[in-house]
Amino acid sequence: MRKIVIGLMFATTMSGAALASSDQEVCQGNDHPAAVAACTRILDQGGLTPSREAITRYYRAYSFGETGKRREAIADLNIAIELDPTDADYFDLRGRNHRRIGEIDKAISDYSSAVEIDPKNHSSWNGLGFIYEKRHELDRALAAYEKAVEAKPDFDIGHRNIGDVHAALGQFTQAIAAYNKAINIDRDDPSHFRSRGLTYFYQGDNPRAIQDLRKAVALQDAYAMLTLFIARARNGEDGVAELRKNMIAGRDNRFPFILAETLLGKRDAASTLRAAEDDDNRCEAHYYIGAFRSLKGDMAGAAQSWREAVKLCSGTIFEGISAKVELSKIADR
Repeated sequence: MRKIVIGLMFATTMSGAALASSDQEVCQGNDHPAAVAACTRILDQGGLTPSREAITRYYRAYSFGETGKRREAIADLNIAIELDPTDADYFDLRGRNHRRIGEIDKAISDYSSAVEIDPKNHSSWNGLGFIYEKRHELDRALAAYEKAVEAKPDFDIGHRNIGDVHAALGQFTQAIAAYNKAINIDRDDPSHFRSRGLTYFYQGDNPRAIQDLRKAVALQDAYAMLTLFIARARNGEDGVAELRKNMIAGRDNRFPFILAETLLGKRDAASTLRAAEDDDNRCEAHYYIGAFRSLKGDMAGAAQSWREAVKLCSGTIFEGISAKVELSKIADR
């Protein structure tokens, strides 16, 4: 969450009032390299009160972070917090930057400070939930996400995150209820439809899964095309032409398009796994290799791939949840 302050009034000791006024707008803007330069000019001119310096550093830190300069962002926020240790947003933004460079304990500390100062800081509750989710501490993640939507009931991503945790826990009815809330708030976010569609897929409700996944694809969610293909196949439909069409619409030589080639039989398992760049990609690769094998009737090979996916998948990543569901169905046969 970024603090929005309209018409900041900086100290009148600044020279060049017109330039200062323009710099104030640019400093708060979304052209991040320009914002860094404008904020720097304001700071270099001096004459700021402690609170004005703190918020200027906050804005510069935000733009530093958006351009990948996490350490510079943290350095600015350290000073901002020294100048004003009562502003939850400063801790929230520093926590986000610590998280993005893997300093998880520091991120937790900052997020915790933010919600202690302001219990309605939904961004920090969400940040805590994200960390706990990645640590597989799903009960703690769920509690944090629920605090986020309690603080901001129209926080659609928070509702979706709640749904993702319920899905990971096998609580599909609760997951769909959470996704419904997210969709009611924002019907233009493809991830909401993909998540609900995937949950219908877990439940074996392929017609509803197809409907939601098509909506997600139409909203430019590339990964949704993969499960759409599988759901159509399990619904007795031939989805090859649709998958090829979706591939052409956004094709490149990375995931998920490599995985689409796998489902179409254009890549073998070894080639797919070689293309994986990290454990999340390897998790995805094993899941879709398993899906391809299951569609071809090789259930033993599919089970082997899905077991590998379960080992590699982190947090609430769809392919891990789906692999567990598929394995449980095999065990029940």
